[in-house]
Amino acid sequence: MSELVEEYLNYLQEVPVGAAVAATGAATGGMSFAPVLAAVSIFSAFNMAFTLYKNYFTKAARRCKDLPGKEKALCMLRAKSAGKQAQLNALKQASNKCMKTKSPEKCKKKFNAKMSKVGGEAGALKSRFQQLSQQKYAE
Repeated sequence: MSELVEEYLNYLQEVPVGAAVAATGAATGGMSFAPVLAAVSIFSAFNMAFTLYKNYFTKAARRCKDLPGKEKALCMLRAKSAGKQAQLNALKQASNKCMKTKSPEKCKKKFNAKMSKVGGEAGALKSRFQQLSQQKYAE
């Protein structure tokens, strides 16, 4: 799946897209669309990482559907945690593309904020999994 992210981000960074925007910029009185394209590219990377999380979680959660009680809760937490980790890895790979942008610091800052949020969610899920695995349930 990371190859798909890489391929999509490469597609967004291709020259013909920029050349087309430059041509339309002249028609609009010299207005530059570069900031808009950068924002769309970052949003696309965030959206693709979230879609990766949803797909990963859905596939893993299907394996949990027939489990009873505590096992199902633990399996679902493990699936969510693994999905968040996959999302975090996709964001890390996408953030490497920031060096090709006009303002890499701004791009890196946005990616770091998103990665810290996702990393915090993944850590919370892991700690919740540990708590639940140590509890005793009456079945």
